[in-house]
Amino acid sequence: MSFVIANWVMAAYAVAFSTQNFIPAIILIGLVVLILIFVNLRLVIYYPAAWTRPFDYILLHAPARLFLLVTATLFLPLTAFIADGHDWTLPRHDLDYPWEGFAAVAVSGVLATIIAGWRRDLVWSAGTVWLLWCIGGLKPKSTPVMIAVIVFSILIPLTFMASLILHMIYGRNEGRVRLEGEETPRVPPPASRGTPNTQVGNHEVQSDVWG
Repeated sequence: MSFVIANWVMAAYAVAFSTQNFIPAIILIGLVVLILIFVNLRLVIYYPAAWTRPFDYILLHAPARLFLLVTATLFLPLTAFIADGHDWTLPRHDLDYPWEGFAAVAVSGVLATIIAGWRRDLVWSAGTVWLLWCIGGLKPKSTPVMIAVIVFSILIPLTFMASLILHMIYGRNEGRVRLEGEETPRVPPPASRGTPNTQVGNHEVQSDVWG
């Protein structure tokens, strides 16, 4: 139901943005981001993804992640900058406002790097790299924006792979529980030369033999 509400609010945002009512558009896109954060947290907590249920991940988790990624890291800052008076109606305007663009790209890149290292989220990591490539592919671009695009396009996959490898190496020994009745094998101490061996070759006569 929350997903349906987010889609309806997104439709209202599209109407407000197309009619250049940017203040209501900011409110609506912020509401969409909040709803999608709630949806993703609920999916992670109550319906965690598992390899045994691949369709849940493909049809639920992945669309929710990508929807939140696009709205939070692209639509929200873009709407806020346009409402503040920024203009990108012509291709040459991409060279304007370099540090605002750098800040938007850097925030999304840092967030994706943290998620890649902490959660090892393939959808969020790949989606952010895809957005960065889309932003960098639109020419011309200012130098700060291109530097941020190149740095995070390399950093996010490296962080994801490093976190995955470390989890595979150190995660194998975590969570091992000793079963009931399982004991550590005891090695008998070696017999010294001066002590007679009482276990092997013991021919002591028992007292009951003599009656």
